Amino acid sequence: MKKIMRVLLVFVLVLLSACGGATQAQTKVAWPFYKITKGEEEGYLLGTFHVGQKSYYPFPQEILDALENTDILMTEVKGSDMGSQETRDITTSILTTDKKLSERLDAENYAKLLEKCEEYNMKIETIDFVEVWYLPIVFQLVPMTKLSLVNTYGVDQALFNLQSKYKLQNVGFETVSEQFNIIKNAYAEPSDTEIIDSIPILSEATTAAEKLSTAYLTNDVETLKLGLEEAPKEIAEVRNQNWMPHIMTELSAKQKPFIAVGALHLLGEQGLIELLESQGYTVEFIDTVTGG
Repeated sequence: MKKIMRVLLVFVLVLLSACGGATQAQTKVAWPFYKITKGEEEGYLLGTFHVGQKSYYPFPQEILDALENTDILMTEVKGSDMGSQETRDITTSILTTDKKLSERLDAENYAKLLEKCEEYNMKIETIDFVEVWYLPIVFQLVPMTKLSLVNTYGVDQALFNLQSKYKLQNVGFETVSEQFNIIKNAYAEPSDTEIIDSIPILSEATTAAEKLSTAYLTNDVETLKLGLEEAPKEIAEVRNQNWMPHIMTELSAKQKPFIAVGALHLLGEQGLIELLESQGYTVEFIDTVTGG
């Protein structure tokens, strides 16, 4: 159960929320960027990281040229849905309850949670009405913020910010509600004890977040695959398979779609790269490095 926080950091877009971010020289990024072709059909595929730093940008010219060459931006959820009132309502209904944690957890688990709060410098009052399954994600925000990794500068958000400039139609594979429920159902089985115990000590959480962000920045596929191996099928494989018909429809219509989803969705036997190749598409890695 230690894997919950690490897996969700890469796979979940709408669950992450933080603010801020340090200003610094541009960070070196080896972008996981690909071109998709089959006959006259073509498109683009970019693995994203849902949190980031301002220093990751601007994007390389190859990615900007691809955005210029398409009308369709396909993402996990629509960018316009991210900050909508509907999303806030869904967040409240799915992630919170009307009973305090002290009423929902047994004495032992509540005591362990209080210890975690003290270690993370978090007041119990700020999370008292949060659903238990969501607690690991709340705690993950602390090490991410320490590393200046925030969703404001996530790769997905950076693309949403360019939507107007490039006159892109943004198509979401899932609604916000669907993504919330996918994640919730994928982690429905763990007990309260397993969930509380999955919250690591702060130093370990910070090291894990730093390792994962470094793997993304360097396109370290082998390290990224470790997160893929830990992910429930509902988080990665099933969603990839659900997205494929939509991707192939846009490709066959010669819309040159620009597909941008969490980097781990590209990898493995059931990743988008191999799924596309199994349908006769060539998926060519475009070597693009910025910064450094």
